[in-house]
Amino acid sequence: MGVVPAKRGRANSRNGITLQLLIMDESHNPFYPYSDWRVSLLGVEKKAIHIVYVLGVILNGGVAVANLILLYYFIAIKRQKIVSFANGIVRPQPVPAYLTSSSIFAVGRTIFSIVMISGTYGYGKANNEGYIMEAFHEWPWGFGYSAIALYLMGIIFATPATVNDPTLSAVYLPSPVQMNIFAGTMIALPVVLANTFAGISGYYYDHKNMTLALRFTSLHYWVWGTWSFLLMLSGIFFGRQLDRLIGATVKQLAQTKGLSNFRHLAATRVRLGRMTLILTLILFAYTVAIIAYATGQRVIITKYRAVSFLFCTLWNFSAPGFMSIVALVLAIGVYQELAAKYAKSSEGNSTIYQRCKELFAQHATVPEPSHVMKGGNSTVNEAKPMTIET
Repeated sequence: MGVVPAKRGRANSRNGITLQLLIMDESHNPFYPYSDWRVSLLGVEKKAIHIVYVLGVILNGGVAVANLILLYYFIAIKRQKIVSFANGIVRPQPVPAYLTSSSIFAVGRTIFSIVMISGTYGYGKANNEGYIMEAFHEWPWGFGYSAIALYLMGIIFATPATVNDPTLSAVYLPSPVQMNIFAGTMIALPVVLANTFAGISGYYYDHKNMTLALRFTSLHYWVWGTWSFLLMLSGIFFGRQLDRLIGATVKQLAQTKGLSNFRHLAATRVRLGRMTLILTLILFAYTVAIIAYATGQRVIITKYRAVSFLFCTLWNFSAPGFMSIVALVLAIGVYQELAAKYAKSSEGNSTIYQRCKELFAQHATVPEPSHVMKGGNSTVNEAKPMTIET
């Protein structure tokens, strides 16, 4: 199961079988004889970690396919945009923006897992592979993080004015300029910092300076841990605001017997609540795990093998696992929406083809809601009927 230290190019013959032994020592792997399972399979846990990455290919590939199908529905059928640009302001639509970024993450992780199990790279097998593997490992995670940040931006822009309910206080909404600052500080900045520090750590791995390599690896995970925690708090605050507003509107519609809008908003509230809860759990779990790993990477890998393998498993399965749950929640919502439209459009002896055609035509003509943001701590969007698209 282990890998025998040897110089590259040396071959041993045993029972007619030639075994090519690769470099595997402390000068290439600071965790020798254990695996830095983020970027290499070489180590005493090779077989088990190989299985994890094979399953990772299947899970990430499945998430990518599911997300792309859902993205097609929201863009081609419901005619929603991923992002819109107006007066220098970037406005992401919550679900399409999330699906786009998380799809890129899933595709990136699928490709990375394939590279891992193919044996293309490993300590001492290629020039500059420390930098290559750190950078290749890192970039998909930026899209996974950004998927949640874009979703949060989307629900902030989708938050309407406070409804006429005396139990609700005024809602705080950032101004458009503040939202651009949010995009820069909460998305662009951590992605740039984390990828930069990961690249620097890879450089030092290649130059056999393991002290600085581990220091920059830890630093780049502290970046992710800190920003994930801040994003989690922002998501809880703004998600709760939108949930309160939808809840108050649903209550008013129930009293005025606006049954059609009542059912739509009630279902929307459930979907948004589930998505926000799942994404919050992702960020919480990621924050705890990443800070623990940033603090004790060497100790975890070399001293506690069971804990190390648990980290490896969660590292590979948590994000795509939670994303698959989000995809399931969205798929159920789409199914319920299509079933309701289909039942409503079923009249006379029309064929299934005609009914489907009518259904898609109805989706194609659904107007996209527009929301006007105003600056200031106590200002809110202009009052208008609540028509949130999810």
